[in-house]
Amino acid sequence: MGLLKRKVRIGDALFDFTGDAGYLNSMGDTFEPSTLDMLSSMVARDSHVIDVGANIGFTAVALSNFCPDGWVAAVEPVPRTFALLEENVKAARATNVSCHNFALGAADGELVMQGNPNFLAGSFVADKFSIDDEYHFAERVPVYMLDAVFEQTGLRRLDAIKIDVEGFELDVFAGAKKTLSVFEPLVFMEMNHWCLSMFRRMTIPEFRERLLKIFPCVYAVQDAETRDLTDEKAAYHVAHEHLNHGRFFNLLVGFNRDIVDRALDRYLAKRSANALPNTHLSPHEAMALIERAEAAEQRARVFEHRASVLQNVVSEKEKLIWHLEAQLASAHG
Repeated sequence: MGLLKRKVRIGDALFDFTGDAGYLNSMGDTFEPSTLDMLSSMVARDSHVIDVGANIGFTAVALSNFCPDGWVAAVEPVPRTFALLEENVKAARATNVSCHNFALGAADGELVMQGNPNFLAGSFVADKFSIDDEYHFAERVPVYMLDAVFEQTGLRRLDAIKIDVEGFELDVFAGAKKTLSVFEPLVFMEMNHWCLSMFRRMTIPEFRERLLKIFPCVYAVQDAETRDLTDEKAAYHVAHEHLNHGRFFNLLVGFNRDIVDRALDRYLAKRSANALPNTHLSPHEAMALIERAEAAEQRARVFEHRASVLQNVVSEKEKLIWHLEAQLASAHG
């Protein structure tokens, strides 16, 4: 695994992050502004939050800063990723974050995680799909129901959840029924057709139906555009855009519509405030332009990394050619 260390901005502060080169090279100079706007809209200074699928720690560090008087429990099951999470939390001096090296699921036990060591953020639960090649590792990790380990996390209550576990979200919720019922937290989560289809054998319509059985309020969010997934026409639009145009990967869900709507209003206000100033663009057009710029910056980072790898390959081939030429010259000398 090639490691990289670089500074990334979260809010108004720069932090040193160490991570796998593939992921960090794809990251812009500022970590996902729209994600930061959503997380900061969901929490208060004293909120207690769990970050499920914390990866190397970007969202855990962000939540630590948004909730300085609260507590953040960061859960990451892959051991090599967890080591980076601990390192980055320590480097950020995030003393209100506890790190936990296990998976959350529908039952206690063990499961197999697979992933690419050069892009750890894409690691997935390999119980319904696995891949056997030289590029992916496979590791057995412990898995617990959140209901069973909640008291171990340091959380005294649960105001919000951030969850991104490559399609395994419904399994996590299945093991958290009591916790969800008692605290009714806001939840910011991913909806990813690729992960659901490949890793869970599930369609977007089935995912929506099962999610609505848990949460009465479900919004799909794409920058300044939001759609209420309890509405069939809105759900149709979101599924079409998601499957055909790669949009609406993020959901804001919850139990109390007033609380969810207030968080959504705060988020939209932040996104509007970040729109380009002094232009004739509508808010929607400005948000779309910002989104394209952020995506372009991330693609540029990927291309820079690929160019660096290619340059190394070319250099090695040039050395081989020089070596062969020297040998031929010596043989004919």
